[in-house]
Amino acid sequence: MMEWLNIHASILDSEAFVGCEPVARATWLCLLRYCVSQENGGRITDCREWGDRRWQQTVRVTLPEVMQECPLWKWDGADLVVAFYPSDKEKEIQAKREAVKFTNLRRNSSPTPPPEEGTEQKGMEGKGREGQRDAQRDAQREQTQPYDAEASSTYKKTECDADWVKKLGEQPEYSGIDVSRELGKMKQWCSVNRKQPSRRRFINWLNHCDSPMQITDQSTAPDYWKNKSRYDMICSEIKAIEDRSPTDAMQVMLIPQQEREIYMNLKKQRKELKKSLGIA
Repeated sequence: MMEWLNIHASILDSEAFVGCEPVARATWLCLLRYCVSQENGGRITDCREWGDRRWQQTVRVTLPEVMQECPLWKWDGADLVVAFYPSDKEKEIQAKREAVKFTNLRRNSSPTPPPEEGTEQKGMEGKGREGQRDAQRDAQREQTQPYDAEASSTYKKTECDADWVKKLGEQPEYSGIDVSRELGKMKQWCSVNRKQPSRRRFINWLNHCDSPMQITDQSTAPDYWKNKSRYDMICSEIKAIEDRSPTDAMQVMLIPQQEREIYMNLKKQRKELKKSLGIA
C-alpha cells in the first residue's frame, strides 16, 4: 500500500483545482487519498450504488458531495474516476515491491553452503575439526607438562635482558628494591602457574613491591644534640614566663608588650624544633 500522497505544485495551481469551491477541493483530496491507499489507478469501481453512510465510512465524504459535477472527478458509468492520480508513482512503488520480493525469494531458496572442514571460520577460535583437535591436544599438553621459563621462546636470559634489568635497578622508582631478586621470584611464580615471564609482567610485579622503609636514627644526626639542648632551654624559658604571668584572663593584658613578643617567639621556635627532632 502506498503511504505517501505526492501532489505536485502545478496541480494545486491548475485551473481545475483553483476554479473549484473549497468543499470540492476537500472532497477531491479525500477521494485521492482513498485511491492511493487502494492503488486502484484513480478509479473507484462500482461505487454509484453506494449509500451515503458507506461513502462517509470508506472515503470520508458524503454522497451529495461526490454526485455533484466537478472537474476534479467524473463518473464513468458505475465507476468514479479521480483526476490527477499519481499513476507513475504507483507503478514505481509496485516495481520496487516486486524487486524486494524477488530478492528475498532468491536469498531464501539458496542457503549458504556449510564451510568445508579445515577452513577458518570468522568469530570462532577453532579451524575446522582438525583445528579443534589440535587445540585440545595443546591444552592437554600444557596441563601435563610444567612450564619451562628458561626454554620459553618469548623470554630468554640474554645480554639485552640483563642490561634492561640493570637499568630498572638504577631507576629512582625502584630504589631500595632488589630487582634481580624480584626477577627470580617472578620467574619462579611463572613456572608454577604456567605463565610467560614477560617484561610487562615483571614491571607489574615490581610496581606491587614495597621498598623497605628507610629508618634513620635521629640521635646520630650531627645537629641533634645541639637542637635538643636548645629545645630544653626554650622550654625552661617558656615555663618561667608562664609561671610569672597572671592566671586571670583579664590581667594578661598587664604583661609588658616586649615580654609578650618574646613569649610568642619562643613558642614558635619550640614548635619548629619539635618538628625537626621528631618529638610528638
